[in-house]
Amino acid sequence: MPILDLPPELRLRIYDFIPDLRLWRYETVAPNTRLTPAISRVNRQLRHETLPIYAANAHFSVQANSHSKYEHDPVTAWLQALGPLGLRHVRSIQLSQHWNLTHPTRGVGHEGFYIRLEKTADGVWQCTSGTYPVAKDTREMRLGSVELLEERIKHNVLQPMSLRDRRTLTASDLTYIISAMGVVASHPIPAYDILQRKADRKRHHHSVWTEMERQLHALNASDASPDTEHRQIFMSY
Repeated sequence: MPILDLPPELRLRIYDFIPDLRLWRYETVAPNTRLTPAISRVNRQLRHETLPIYAANAHFSVQANSHSKYEHDPVTAWLQALGPLGLRHVRSIQLSQHWNLTHPTRGVGHEGFYIRLEKTADGVWQCTSGTYPVAKDTREMRLGSVELLEERIKHNVLQPMSLRDRRTLTASDLTYIISAMGVVASHPIPAYDILQRKADRKRHHHSVWTEMERQLHALNASDASPDTEHRQIFMSY
């Protein structure tokens, strides 16, 4: 018997036994990864019934570094695959970013940082951040820049979200967060000092921090929204 011929209540029970829809899954959003479960791609009705379950039951891990070209960006492809139907049911997501270093040095300072967004049982979104590997640079300025990023996200994303009828993430929210993460990643405070004079080091650190802070404050959620073509893609479901 085709699954759509079954009563809705029985279909919902069947969905509980599908591995792709189980609770507390970890889903990684990266190039060459599956974007949605197979059952959600069968037809419109099954998509409408299973995509919210798929999104609500997973913790999504997103590598944001490749967010540069829409046509090759796995994050945009994931947003397109979820559409507003799936995205508004997302409850847990962590976005990671590597520092944009000209000459990366393994084992020195931090390799990158993350922003984690989680929706509590009472519908309140929480934002936390950190660096990885967990360590402190000599002045804690890299960690401080990530904490500044967290505050901007709370101010520009979570506060406006609390005023919406639906307290759900949108494509524009995530696009803003990724853009803000790109600003911080492009202004890495040196993990170790290469300038000999203390005054030169202080001047350099201050200039990097000031420019990063200026760009973060200049970045508004509306400025980071997808353009008209991609907004139509996000709204096409």
